[in-house]
Amino acid sequence: MNDKVLEGYQDLTESDAKWIQDNVVAPVEESGEFEGELFLSSDGKNTVHIKASTKEGRKAGLTWAKSLYDKLMHTYGSKQSISVKEYAKEGQPDLGKCVKCGAENKMSSKGKAYCSALCWI
Repeated sequence: MNDKVLEGYQDLTESDAKWIQDNVVAPVEESGEFEGELFLSSDGKNTVHIKASTKEGRKAGLTWAKSLYDKLMHTYGSKQSISVKEYAKEGQPDLGKCVKCGAENKMSSKGKAYCSALCWI
């Protein structure tokens, strides 16, 4: 890969830098019809913004934003799925069974046990 693609991405792997250049930077620069922003967040609440002043720019920007957001969701998941994965890594303690129906209890994202069968609904 040439140095132009890696410029500004020194801390990334070569494949990540190329993906960012090809899917994030290049479409915005080549189109010229919209401005795009990507906000990556360590808590999983990634955000994609576009700004355009023409109908064509909005269409191109929305196509780009949807494509990028879908790729982020597929690669990293949502905030909720990230917290569940992190919790699962730590190892889930035995939460017992629901006293009402006997189904296994699960842990909510807020750290409270609940019936996996949702019997209270």
